[in-house]
Amino acid sequence: MKRQAKPAAILRKAIPGKSFERRYLGLLGQAADREFMASSFELVDGSYRLKAGLDDKALKRLNGLAKAIKLNRGAVKTGPLILAILLGTVLLAFGLFFMNPVLERGLERGLEAAFGARAEVSALHLDLVRLRISIGSIAVADRDDPMTNLFQTGRIELGLNLASLLRGRIFIEEATAASIEAGTPRSSSGALPDSSARPKATMATGSAAPPLVDFENFDAKALLQREKARLGSAAAFAEAQKSYDEATTRWKDRYESSGKALASLDATSKKILVLDPRSIRTPSEALAAAADAKALIGNARDVVKETGTIVRGIGADAETATSLEKRARVAVDEDLAYLKSLVDPKSGTAAKALEPSIREILSDRAERWLVYGNRALEVGLKLKSTSGGGETGRKAASIRGRDVIFPSAALPRFRLGLLSSSFAMDGSEYAFELRDVSTEPDLVASPASLRLDIAKNGAKAGFEAVADLRALSAEAYSAKATAEGYPLDLGDSLSAVGIGGFSGIADGRLELRGEKDGSVAATGGLTVHEPSARGASGTLGKALAEAVASVDAVELHARYETLASGDDRFTIDTNLDAIVAKALRAVAEKYAKKAGDELAAAMRDWIGTELEGKLASKTALADLLAGARSDDQAAVSLDGRLGAKVAAFEARAKELGTGALKGIGSGLSLPKVKP
Repeated sequence: MKRQAKPAAILRKAIPGKSFERRYLGLLGQAADREFMASSFELVDGSYRLKAGLDDKALKRLNGLAKAIKLNRGAVKTGPLILAILLGTVLLAFGLFFMNPVLERGLERGLEAAFGARAEVSALHLDLVRLRISIGSIAVADRDDPMTNLFQTGRIELGLNLASLLRGRIFIEEATAASIEAGTPRSSSGALPDSSARPKATMATGSAAPPLVDFENFDAKALLQREKARLGSAAAFAEAQKSYDEATTRWKDRYESSGKALASLDATSKKILVLDPRSIRTPSEALAAAADAKALIGNARDVVKETGTIVRGIGADAETATSLEKRARVAVDEDLAYLKSLVDPKSGTAAKALEPSIREILSDRAERWLVYGNRALEVGLKLKSTSGGGETGRKAASIRGRDVIFPSAALPRFRLGLLSSSFAMDGSEYAFELRDVSTEPDLVASPASLRLDIAKNGAKAGFEAVADLRALSAEAYSAKATAEGYPLDLGDSLSAVGIGGFSGIADGRLELRGEKDGSVAATGGLTVHEPSARGASGTLGKALAEAVASVDAVELHARYETLASGDDRFTIDTNLDAIVAKALRAVAEKYAKKAGDELAAAMRDWIGTELEGKLASKTALADLLAGARSDDQAAVSLDGRLGAKVAAFEARAKELGTGALKGIGSGLSLPKVKP
């Protein structure tokens, strides 16, 4: 007889209603199981009791569900609890004596791997109860300048996310820093043994600025001497000289050899050419003379061919050299126009002279921030490339029985939600926020962003940057900066244009965009209110100072672009040139024409005494060409005369032969034949 199934112990007792809902039905994952369990019980006096009369199949199914309920309750057991307490005690002791130094060194190594320079972390403390980390300070050296810190922080407080930590991920929800400084000096080198500084990318500077002219003390020869390196005339004349010299050298020996061959042929041919055909008495003598002349014609044809080749070759080279000489004389005109532009303020020379000084100022200010931006992008890409893909590549869990695994959202290995700092330094108030930095940017909804606000004595500046390293984004980073009411003092940066000092109140803007291929584009503008130019010297410096004093603001717009290939472009647009041209109009009318005439005279003297003399081989090449043409004509003439002699000798032979036949015929009598 088959044994009847018995219900499990937890099913035989009366179960309060709330307990039945929470501790029985609530622990079953499948809706069908919950419905079956509910249908197998009935509510009696506020408690649930197992229905009577259930068959063996239903009881077996209920017993299986009872086992699942017990497993899902996770009841605390004494053995595991004691083990957990012991493990917690060991971890606490490890944390107190060993964990903090280990974490401190681990953080230093991570920063050194990311930035390629030495990092120092001090006073790191992990609070496992509150899940917070405090750090006394962090300093990371600049890989390309080991005696300077890339950045240095004051005390930092970090709050960790428990859910991410339990899944083996680090999510810093919020961090605060007492202070953040960049470019601070170090007492020891921050270079790592296996990491060398990268060569600094040099920005293309283009041609150097033209010197500005002091009209009151103008010296045309001195200006010409100073500008010779920029003029193209000398190089153009040198190229023409080289062409003349090479052509003369190339054809001289061949011309002389051809002349000798022609002279030898001429000497050999004289005997034949002076022979009078009428002096020949026999046909055989005439034919022999014709044969000798024909032999000389072959040699004459070879000489004619050689002289013709030489004439054509010298002529082609002379034409090339002449065209280079013409180009050199065009360069003289262009150089003279350039020199005259230096004494004509309306030509735009003022702006060209100011551009290198302004570029140097902007480069000095902006280069450091471009370095920081590129370094941040470099670190972000390095973190992303070494992240290993987070949980995105995890194999999907298989489902067996009633233990259903509900997949959760993938998390990055490391994520910094917010790092903020607000502090005062050197009389300025700073507010700093860094958000959503991650080793797996594709697992974070927002790109990494940075915001910095600075205020001092009524002046304020703001900087916002976004770095998007997600796979679907083509743009690597973008930034926008504004400044308002900042005192500007350029010191002696404009001394090259005759201004000892320049100051004012500046408003500025900058927009920066970088692509993942390494190209960068930046546009910006600067407006200087209440401009003041001090310590002016020279004609232009004084005029510029007066012009600056007459306007309300000096405006400047600049654009910088660097391509992935490494080439870069820098352009400046400013109202300074118009200001200077207006101020120098009277000066130009008084001095410019006289200075231009003096420059033209100095230029003619230089060309005549130094450059024209370099074309001495021009005459030699012309003489060579004339001689080659003369030889060619002589060779052609000799060939023609020899040909005429051959014809004359052959005619004499024919004449003598005919006469001989007639003489023979007159001395013979033929016999008569009878019919």
